[in-house]
Amino acid sequence: MKIKEKKCKGQNKAINFEGCGGLVLVRTYGLCSKCYDQWLKTTPEGKEQLYKHAIKHVTNIRKIKTEQKTKNKELLKTRSDWQKDVQVKINKIIRLIDYGQKCIASGKHSAINDAGHYYGRLAHPTLAFHAHNIFQQSRHSNSYKGGDDKRYREGLINTFGIDYLDWIESLPAHPLIKLNVNDLKDLNLRLNDYIKTVDKVLRSPDERITERNRMNEYLGIYQKELSCYL
Repeated sequence: MKIKEKKCKGQNKAINFEGCGGLVLVRTYGLCSKCYDQWLKTTPEGKEQLYKHAIKHVTNIRKIKTEQKTKNKELLKTRSDWQKDVQVKINKIIRLIDYGQKCIASGKHSAINDAGHYYGRLAHPTLAFHAHNIFQQSRHSNSYKGGDDKRYREGLINTFGIDYLDWIESLPAHPLIKLNVNDLKDLNLRLNDYIKTVDKVLRSPDERITERNRMNEYLGIYQKELSCYL
C-alpha cells in the first residue's frame, strides 16, 4: 500500500501549532521534522515533551550504566563470592521457615537471629547449604558462645525428637560435593524464585521439617536418603 503525503499541520499534542502546510510523508504530531523541532523549542507543550525525552534518555543511560556495573562486578566474582551469595539466600530462607520460633539453642526469642549451622561450614563444607543442618539461632548464641553446640543439640531433641537428631548426625556421611562457579550461579538465580514461595508464617515442628525437605529437593545437590527426613 502506497503511503500518501499529508499536509504539515499540528495534531494531538501539537494541535494548536499551524505547521508549514507542506506535503510530507513522515510526520510527528502532524508536523514535518523542521516544524516538529520548532514546536519542541518554542511552545510550552513542546518544551514539556522535550523535557520528557531528556529525562527518559538520562534514565536509560543510568540503567545501562547500572547494568554494566553489575555485569562487571559479576565477572570479577570468585567462586567464594558466589558461594557467599548462595549462603546468604539459603540463610534467609531458613529464617523464613523458622519465622517466629525461639532460638534452637537457648530456647528464647531474640530480636536478632542468625541461621546457625549444626555442623560448621569450615569443617563440613558439603553441608553448608543443607536445610536440615541450619536452624534459626540467636546472634548471641551463634556468635558469642561459639555455636552453643551442647544447647543446640538439646534444642533439636526438645523440638523435633531424638530420632530426628540421630538422622541429622548421619549427614556427615554424605559424599563430598564440589560445586563449580556455574553451579553456584545457577543456584543463586534459582533461589531468587524459591524465596518467593516460602511464606512468613508460624510453623509446627513437622511443618518446619517438611519445608526443609522441600528446599533440599529443590536444591537438588544432596542424595535422597541424606536429603529428606521421612
